[in-house]
Amino acid sequence: MSESFANDARPVPARVGALGLYATNAQLLAVHRSQSERLLRAGLTLLAGLLVTPIAFLIPPHFEWSGAAIIVSLWFARQAWVGEWVVENFHALCPRCAAEMTIKHDTLLVLPHSITCQACKTECWVEQGEAAIVDEALRQDALQKVLNPAELGGRPPLTWSPAASNWRDYKDK
Repeated sequence: MSESFANDARPVPARVGALGLYATNAQLLAVHRSQSERLLRAGLTLLAGLLVTPIAFLIPPHFEWSGAAIIVSLWFARQAWVGEWVVENFHALCPRCAAEMTIKHDTLLVLPHSITCQACKTECWVEQGEAAIVDEALRQDALQKVLNPAELGGRPPLTWSPAASNWRDYKDK
């Protein structure tokens, strides 16, 4: 974006959560985009797309290119409308493996925002608000339950699909 955004950036209370794990705090420095700014950007994006559409119509096959130009402009206009925050700086720790997670500078955010840990490939999300203070023993217990799911008694679960397991051996047990 521009240099003026750096002056408008403010710390936003944020946390990173994952399924079955306690959330960790994140450091999010972002610029809030007002509704009027988002509406203006979405309108200008849509207008630019509508101006490109007649030019795209000149390229054979005519209707496909003009239709694609309209669809792409609608997609970019929607992105400009829903992007409420512009990231200046983001750092957090993965709730599962404690690896550092980042989001690129100038990314448009809609909170909650999904993010993938590059170290353990856990699907996480960034939410607005502080993470709850949790005892480290509880955090480790939740992590162990995620890493080592409950035992199934040494046999696969019963299922309706004969391809999923050897269900005939276990149906009488």
